[in-house]
Amino acid sequence: MEKMRNILYICIMLLGIMCFVGCNDCHGNKKLLAQTDSLLQSRPDSALKLLNSIEKDVGFSEAEWMKFVWNCAQARYRMGMSLVEDSLLPGAIHYYREQKDSSRMLDSYLLEASYYKWMKQEERMDHSQVIELMEKILQYADKLSVRERSSVFYNLGLNMALINHPSSSDYFERSIDMALAAADTASACHYMRNYATALANNREYVKSNDLLRRVKRLMPAVGNHVMLQITFAENFLNLHQLDSARYYWNQAWANEQNHGGDKAEGFSVRSALVQLKTVLDYTSGTPLDIITFGRFADSVRVEMRDQNSVIEQQL
Repeated sequence: MEKMRNILYICIMLLGIMCFVGCNDCHGNKKLLAQTDSLLQSRPDSALKLLNSIEKDVGFSEAEWMKFVWNCAQARYRMGMSLVEDSLLPGAIHYYREQKDSSRMLDSYLLEASYYKWMKQEERMDHSQVIELMEKILQYADKLSVRERSSVFYNLGLNMALINHPSSSDYFERSIDMALAAADTASACHYMRNYATALANNREYVKSNDLLRRVKRLMPAVGNHVMLQITFAENFLNLHQLDSARYYWNQAWANEQNHGGDKAEGFSVRSALVQLKTVLDYTSGTPLDIITFGRFADSVRVEMRDQNSVIEQQL
């Protein structure tokens, strides 16, 4: 009997200790979560380390759990990291919008846009929805940095161009002017290159070429980029200036041969070059040849199959 009483006493003590430790651990995790609020702006890396140290099955309330999800996404967003892991983010965004939390409204739109980008789900939002989202972000333009604001203008111009919206050029040009005013030449040239492509798609070939020349003046290294040379070649081909088109095709081909190791864009580059050569040769009197492009496509398929085989072996 005495032995049973002692065992019962020990069990009660152990249960009390476990409850005490669990309670303290819960309060400790809540303190860690609270500390991350002040670190998100200046030290997102430190905030993320603290968040990663919090146990996922801790006894948080709904509000605390939403803050945890939100802060994790914010830290990754500010560090330029992928948001693929943040599958609960849409729920947190909906939660704060339902709460009408004005302090988080701007960030909710920025996070939403970034989440769709990382999840490769931009195609699930039609361009009108993207435009609507960007216009909502602009309602809080005074809270954005110059670089963020120019990026929003650029994305508006890009999506408007895809649906032939008449205001697309205005937003492209505002984004470029703003980036240049902030001495952000790299972003300005990136915007100009894509604006030039949009103009070419709209058959404004001369204006597109003028923009590309401007990029070459501002950043000569970018001026030698193979995609820029391909756009030049395509524009001159559409302007029926075959000598200029051939000149830029030759530059692009040599450039691709020297720097053809970039597998990320290799297929699109080589595909564009082979198609352009077929058209240029035909307009110069050479018989039409589609077999070469077919062989090229087959070689890419084989290369991708071999790469996947290597990856599987490594895994």
